Amino acid sequence: VRALFARDGYNLPSLPARAMPAKGTPAWHAAQKAQAGGKPQVDKTFGMKNKKGKAVQAKFHTQNGGADNAAQEKRRAEMKKAEQEAMNALLFQEAKKKNEKNKEKAKKEEKKKEEDKEPTEMLARIEWLKKRTTTRTPVTLDRLKAWIERKKAKKEAERLPQLGNAKAA
Repeated sequence: VRALFARDGYNLPSLPARAMPAKGTPAWHAAQKAQAGGKPQVDKTFGMKNKKGKAVQAKFHTQNGGADNAAQEKRRAEMKKAEQEAMNALLFQEAKKKNEKNKEKAKKEEKKKEEDKEPTEMLARIEWLKKRTTTRTPVTLDRLKAWIERKKAKKEAERLPQLGNAKAA
């Protein structure tokens, strides 16, 4: 074919020499033997891919290209580092937001205190104090006793139907 093109005046570039002969040819087999030092190459990992056990898998991975393992470990380390950075950013961002919210609440309370000045009249002062009080009802001995009695009565009311069912059975 080259001769025909050369005859018609076409100048074809020279093709690069193949590094390896076509697969399956006798020349290919000879090249394989030469690369292996006169011995045919044997795949030592044949059949090991699906074997169970850490030792077998480790042996398979080291024989099947340790460079891939190093690259995978590097990618895993990068992913782990990126995940850790994202988690830190999220945690510190939340803390910052909560801190800012608390500061805003404190500023609003200060403004309310500054705006509401304590009245001088007795009734107005009592109402003003009631409005500012945000605590729950204080516990006194009388209130505690009443609460305990209500709780006992409620338990007894729940227990009576259960006792009636047990006696009937």
